[in-house]
Amino acid sequence: MPPPTGPGTSRWLYKQADVLLGPVGQAQLVEMLFSGEVDGKTPVALYGGDLSFQTLGALEQFRVHVAKAEAKLRVEAQSAAQTRAERQRSLARVLATVAAALVAVYGAGRSAYWLAIHRPWERSIQLPEPVIVDELPQIKLASARSGGEELAYPDARGNVPVRPGKAGARGGREKPASGRGSLRASPAAAVSSGARAADTDDVQSLQLWDQDAINGVVRSSKASLHPCLGAEARRQKGSWQARIPIEFTIGNDGHVSRLWIDNPEYKGEGSELFKCMLGELKKWRFPAYGGEQANVSLAFSIKGR
Repeated sequence: MPPPTGPGTSRWLYKQADVLLGPVGQAQLVEMLFSGEVDGKTPVALYGGDLSFQTLGALEQFRVHVAKAEAKLRVEAQSAAQTRAERQRSLARVLATVAAALVAVYGAGRSAYWLAIHRPWERSIQLPEPVIVDELPQIKLASARSGGEELAYPDARGNVPVRPGKAGARGGREKPASGRGSLRASPAAAVSSGARAADTDDVQSLQLWDQDAINGVVRSSKASLHPCLGAEARRQKGSWQARIPIEFTIGNDGHVSRLWIDNPEYKGEGSELFKCMLGELKKWRFPAYGGEQANVSLAFSIKGR
């Protein structure tokens, strides 16, 4: 039976990659044009005819449909391209945001680590200064340091340590060691005119220092030791408190030659407090004198806040 004829009833064969397909109705072929399955270059032939193939675009009944389908597909392609581009831009923005967040997290971590190590606010915030209370100085003979202890910490000029009991001897006799305060010079005895003080064995020790002058230098200079004590309080931190007794020897040239800190934590020359105090004491200037050397005892009570 021959295929039905008439408008809209024709059936068509078409080729794709040398494969013969169909038959399909004219309306279905138009739908395939708009869906992109076939285009104006697709070979078609009327089913049941002599199979003379022509392109869709060359047939009069399909030209308008081919043009409309090409325009539709072109718009859809442009729209798809714009959608892909927008998606790519959105992905790029997301990746940039994530990268910025990672950089910010890394920077915050590094900053937190630096702050934890360096703690700059401790330098910028003015912390309360520790309370330092000075006790009155005591002056005595250098030979009065008891217990047979050698005078420690000679100065940088290499002074030879002197044993107590020998520094105050005269005429080949040794003077017995006495208590820490037993040979304290009184203002009347320690004068620059060369007064003599008698010890318990009637050995005359010449004491030529001026106690008032020594007291005056100590009174005017002792505040220079407060920064050393304050620095130690900051190293200790918290509510640290201590009593720091010190004793130093004034050489006959008026310079401090030796220092003791009578606190077990700071006896050694390696402690920061010892080095700071000795450095400050070496700046003090006392009047030069002859005879027995003088030891000065001081004490500081310090309380951190």
